[in-house]
Amino acid sequence: MALMGDRVLRYGRGQQHLWHLSPDLHPQQAMFTSPDAPSMLADAGRFVATAYLLLTERRVKASDLARTVQEFSYEGISTAVPRYFNSSSFRQEWIERRTRLIPRWKCPVLLLQGADDPLQPREFYTDPDVLAELPQGSGVHLFDSGHFWPFEVPEEMITVLRDFLK
Repeated sequence: MALMGDRVLRYGRGQQHLWHLSPDLHPQQAMFTSPDAPSMLADAGRFVATAYLLLTERRVKASDLARTVQEFSYEGISTAVPRYFNSSSFRQEWIERRTRLIPRWKCPVLLLQGADDPLQPREFYTDPDVLAELPQGSGVHLFDSGHFWPFEVPEEMITVLRDFLK
């Protein structure tokens, strides 16, 4: 978006540390860069069940869980995910957002976040200073959910995005 800002009319962004970053709140960096990461990810069913158990506030449909397990079961995923986390860090990405990306946003931006996500507290997104940094017409939508709001409140997510993109 930073390179094609004049072509983007609206931008919805979810689950991102923008202004606030607390290393204690992104344990996946250490988890996925550890030597044990490939073996942990090799058991896709256990990995997905654990993540959803710890990070959701609402029931997720069994079919969505099954699809997520299927996605994490593809050959090479157990090594690709650690490679991604070894190639960058949340801190590097956060600095890039603050110094290069956010200042280039020209269109309205909608920040989407689970209100009860234990890894990204709602206070990170209700701070008036956060909204002041966004282009005119921007906003924040906090879903009554945990981290996986697309699966926890799918109908609300569709409504919110559809309204924003009109």
